[in-house]
Amino acid sequence: MPPGRTPDPLLRSPTVRVVVVAAGDIRAEDVTKAAITSGEVIIAADGGADACRRFGLTPSLIIGDMDSIDPHVQASEEARGCRMERYPRAKDQTDLELAMDRAEAADSATIVVLGALGGRWDMSAGNINLLAARARPGRRIILIAGGQTLFPLAGPDRLGLSDHMGATVSLIPVGQQAAGVSLSGMAFPLANETLSLGSTRGISNRVISTPAEVSFKTGRLLVVIIPPDTATE
Repeated sequence: MPPGRTPDPLLRSPTVRVVVVAAGDIRAEDVTKAAITSGEVIIAADGGADACRRFGLTPSLIIGDMDSIDPHVQASEEARGCRMERYPRAKDQTDLELAMDRAEAADSATIVVLGALGGRWDMSAGNINLLAARARPGRRIILIAGGQTLFPLAGPDRLGLSDHMGATVSLIPVGQQAAGVSLSGMAFPLANETLSLGSTRGISNRVISTPAEVSFKTGRLLVVIIPPDTATE
């Protein structure tokens, strides 16, 4: 949680997870993979509330300029007493950034994000950078999209991969090089290597044995995990 920010009692999650639902593409398998329980806090970024309605999720908060939410969904959520935070359309932040601000205020250890990719490439690229910039040791951000799982990480950090046998794993430096990168249990292991910004060296590795893990010392990495039945090269 950023210095000086007071946790919002409404958004404190008893399960130490907050789920953020944006207005991008969401598959039923993404919702299943997110394993959302009834006790978790759900923040809908504007039109993300429509997706919540489709998949039977109940948002604790809807935030944004309300330009993409279905008016019937908005009226229904307001009628049941859902908390709304409205912003002008002319603003300096996207609805997802506003939602992430509120998710961080909850001070939970894990933030799961759905619907952040798809449609407009400018929004998708901006959202990946947004989440990567907010990664820090001690807090896990998990982006689920198209049946794939993305982890924006900030070093030093480590991520276990043993539960993803056969999956394709790609490591993409974000904003700067990632140094001290080590991979175990992979087809192409690494030992204290540096992945440079713009390099494709970390693309399309594969989990072949356990224990499997990625760790690194400095920089930021986007770790993309693609299930073995969906990966192509």
